[in-house]
Amino acid sequence: MNWFKDLPKIAEILGADLVLVNGKVITVDADDSIGEAVAVKYGRVAKVGSNNEIMKLIAPETEVIDLGGKCVTPGFITTHEHFLRYGYNALSGIDLWYPRMKSIEDIKRAVAEKVSTAKPGEWIFGWGWDENLLEEKRFPNRYDLDEVAPDNPVYLGRVYQMVASNSCAMRIAGVTKESPEPEYGKIFRDENGEPIGVFHTILPSADPYRDILPVATTGLKEEAIKKACHDFNSEGMTMVVDATVGAVEPNDLVAYENVRMRDELTMRVYALYGFVRTVEQAKDTVARFATYGDDMFKLGGIKLSLDGGVVPKSGLFYEPYVGDPNNFGRTKWTKENLMEAVEILHRAGWQCCTHTIGDKAIDWVLDCYENAMTKYPRPDPRHQIIHIYYPTKEAIDRVQRLRVMANVQTTFIYFEGDTYVKYLGKERGECVKPLRSFMEKGIPIGNSQDYPSGPIPANIGLWAAVARETISGQVICPEERLTVQEALRTYTIWSARHVFMEDKIGSLEPGKYADMVVWDRDLYTV
Repeated sequence: MNWFKDLPKIAEILGADLVLVNGKVITVDADDSIGEAVAVKYGRVAKVGSNNEIMKLIAPETEVIDLGGKCVTPGFITTHEHFLRYGYNALSGIDLWYPRMKSIEDIKRAVAEKVSTAKPGEWIFGWGWDENLLEEKRFPNRYDLDEVAPDNPVYLGRVYQMVASNSCAMRIAGVTKESPEPEYGKIFRDENGEPIGVFHTILPSADPYRDILPVATTGLKEEAIKKACHDFNSEGMTMVVDATVGAVEPNDLVAYENVRMRDELTMRVYALYGFVRTVEQAKDTVARFATYGDDMFKLGGIKLSLDGGVVPKSGLFYEPYVGDPNNFGRTKWTKENLMEAVEILHRAGWQCCTHTIGDKAIDWVLDCYENAMTKYPRPDPRHQIIHIYYPTKEAIDRVQRLRVMANVQTTFIYFEGDTYVKYLGKERGECVKPLRSFMEKGIPIGNSQDYPSGPIPANIGLWAAVARETISGQVICPEERLTVQEALRTYTIWSARHVFMEDKIGSLEPGKYADMVVWDRDLYTV
């Protein structure tokens, strides 16, 4: 059956299964059509039109919902989240994100509350703090955490590349004044050389707790997936790219498969296997795995990471950070090794999705993609550059030519934009995520929040793409703003291209899955 041609006719004959009327239905189709009502048959869109047109499809068994003027859009597709980790933290950890945590005192209270119900020696963990958003403008440290958790090890992940811990955790990990500095990180110390419980972790090898933190059981991960589905659904999202699945903890994939087989997934999930950090890991991955799955769960891509971030001053640039003339950022690969790893993965049919921040790092990744695509041509690989903060004009042209996906997180403009300007200077720092430049080149922009680097509500990302305003009220690079209609596409039809599903989701058109969201206000006029 041809869903696109036949489904409207079937709905006319048999009636719709579900009809939503008296609303504003934003289809996000090529013409940005807007209807008053929508009909659904067999879980797919049968027709969008006026109330009169759609009401003709109502049969005795049809469920009818009166929208009362509310707005309907396609379900949001968020293209880069640590989805399972979100669910695990929501069930068992502490949400440390601003504005829930505005100060170190707030963090201490949250840790103390968790300790009050924990067993002695049980790990306390959480993710999402950002010193730039805390009142004290500093890291939480062992001395803060020891006050509220003397007998329980505490592990609190920053939004990215840093962890704060207490003395109990340090004792378990064997961290002392004599501990050597890691190659890809830093142990923060006081004036006497004593570790303060804060670690910069450019690579996992710099995390002293990586091998001693408890691993969640498969059963707990299944519950975490269902919790994440519920919470992301409540924010208008119906599909997610889970960015790091299975490489460190193989039972991630088992948990996903179990939830899928029980038909308990309420989010479509496109999983990236990762991180792949070495050539040997790339070889091992293609030897043991192939892409597989269906429209509800698919293992389709590989997560790689080249550099760090702007806030920890580890993104790789051609020019140094302001006030730090010898710091151009860090790379986690040699270019030769990254080139080889991408070749291996590309040739095996994987979509390569690489964390890349600085202008120099972006050029490296494009060199690697182009090399693999030239040596081993294959139709439409859609490799991604994840984050793609600071591409040069020449790089944007290459992204277009190579048909690479631009995977952005506009919510960072709001939460971190001031820090970008501080560390890179006004001229360079403001031009993060050149959205309009991407759009004018026809580059598909996918949008997301990248939990735990951002809170999960997509409305912040929508607003930031349009306003480009930071948390301090500073407007940065306004010429790169999108309209609200364009911003909506970064979470819908353009994002669908990132997961090879633009013919199935991303817009409300006959034959596509009826992944829809009802909003309490009109997204085009709010």
